[in-house]
Amino acid sequence: MIKFSLICDQAHEFDSWFANSGVFETQSARALIACPVCNSVHISKAVMAPFVAAKTRLEKTSSGKPESGAEIDLNEGHSLKLRSAVQALRAHVVQNATDVGTGFPEEARKQHFGEVETKPIYGQASAAEVAELLEEGVSILPLPAAAN
Repeated sequence: MIKFSLICDQAHEFDSWFANSGVFETQSARALIACPVCNSVHISKAVMAPFVAAKTRLEKTSSGKPESGAEIDLNEGHSLKLRSAVQALRAHVVQNATDVGTGFPEEARKQHFGEVETKPIYGQASAAEVAELLEEGVSILPLPAAAN
C-alpha cells in the first residue's frame, strides 16, 4: 500500500491510499478518484516530502510494549524495535477487533455501505479483493502478518 498526497484542479489537497502507483494511474485515468471537497475528478499527485523518522528511542510502557505513537529509528537499522512495534500493532488489532476471516471483503463492504453496524474487523483478502475495495472507496489498511 502507498499513500499519495493528491490535489484537484481547484487546489484542494487530500490524501488517499492505493495498492501501488499503477492503481492510482488507472483510477485517475478512469476518473474514479474524486476530490472530497468539490467532487472534481481532475486529480494529480501533489508534491510530497517523504517522512524519515529522526533518531529517537522507542518508548515502552510499564508492560514492556511499545508506547502508542512512538517513533522508530529506521536510519540506524533497529529492526528489532520495528518488529516489536509491528507485533504490538497486530496484537492490539487482534485484541480489539473481530476476525471475519475470508469474509473480510464482504463484511467491509456491508459496513461501508451502512448495511450493518460499523465495528472494528480484520481478516483475509486477496490482492484483487483489496484493489476492488479501494476502488469502491472502502477504507482499509493491510495488517502485517504475525511474526514467526
